[in-house]
Amino acid sequence: MIQVKYFDLLYVLLLRLLLMPHQTTSLSLSVVPTRILPGITKQLIFNCTMSVEETQKMISLNSIILSRSNGSDQSDIEVLAVIDSFTGRVQVYNTDGLGSGVIANQGVSYLCLQLPFPLPDKAGDYQCDANGMNLSWRGQTISASAKITSSEYSLHSMYQQLRESKIENIAKSLKISELSSQVEKLQENVTNSTEFIKELQEKDKAALKTLFYESAPYNGRRYYLTKPLALVTITEAQVTCAKYGGYLAEIDDDGEFFFVRNFIIKHPFYQGVFISGTDADQEGHWINPRNNSTLKDIKWFRGEPGGGTVENCIVCWREYNWYIGDHRCVLFSDAQYIAYLCEIVDI
Repeated sequence: MIQVKYFDLLYVLLLRLLLMPHQTTSLSLSVVPTRILPGITKQLIFNCTMSVEETQKMISLNSIILSRSNGSDQSDIEVLAVIDSFTGRVQVYNTDGLGSGVIANQGVSYLCLQLPFPLPDKAGDYQCDANGMNLSWRGQTISASAKITSSEYSLHSMYQQLRESKIENIAKSLKISELSSQVEKLQENVTNSTEFIKELQEKDKAALKTLFYESAPYNGRRYYLTKPLALVTITEAQVTCAKYGGYLAEIDDDGEFFFVRNFIIKHPFYQGVFISGTDADQEGHWINPRNNSTLKDIKWFRGEPGGGTVENCIVCWREYNWYIGDHRCVLFSDAQYIAYLCEIVDI
């Protein structure tokens, strides 16, 4: 396997530094509602958000963790949900909740958890921790907290809720005629929104041409190769491709592979190019993380894959005549350029 200059030393250094926590207190954790009414509250929504400005104060954001304690025993911590930059997936633990989120080192990162029909035992102290590495190459944890209380079940509270619901229904009935008169205005707004979307699409096309090299069309798709970079993480690549309506290039057959390979060859100043593929969940079983589809007939260079459980991503290497090798999910070079390849439906 190719070892990019100084990468192994840097990788070990990063792991050591991540074990040296440095605490700050800048993060947003919102909870709606903040009080549980048994039998009445339909759901709890947790949203832990890290702004673009805070993200840019880090070299990398590795994970966001949402946890809970009952308040009386701070040592009894229950982890509810986690998202990490290596898989880009949200893991929800010990609950029937629904999780979503994204880690974007160049944008807003968040972790959201929805718990349906919560019981009083969900009351307690909640904490969100964002873990990464700051600009001083030190491990950094940013934390935010929130508290949820619970009210006792009572007939009075049920009656009050029923009364409020009936009042709300009456108000909605009175607004039906008003809503009818607003249909034409809404239709006009739809027309204006359509024009606005077209303008945004044109801006995205302009941005693509600025940031990427564009391929010719192939089976209704085009491929976009980033202009030279010095550092790429697989999460950053996935998020950026999705931002422009696509995904990290997924090679489905020989024809597509050789089309992509010939396109990359036209830009010979790269050392390596990320494409879709990971065996992080099961060693040796390579899938596209976007839809969990199995990769077939991968065009490995001889001796590849050879990185074991350490190297869980796929790179086309110049030294391999642009055939494929496995690699860590971070690609770094201080001597030669690297990139990633997006696949976007040709509109």
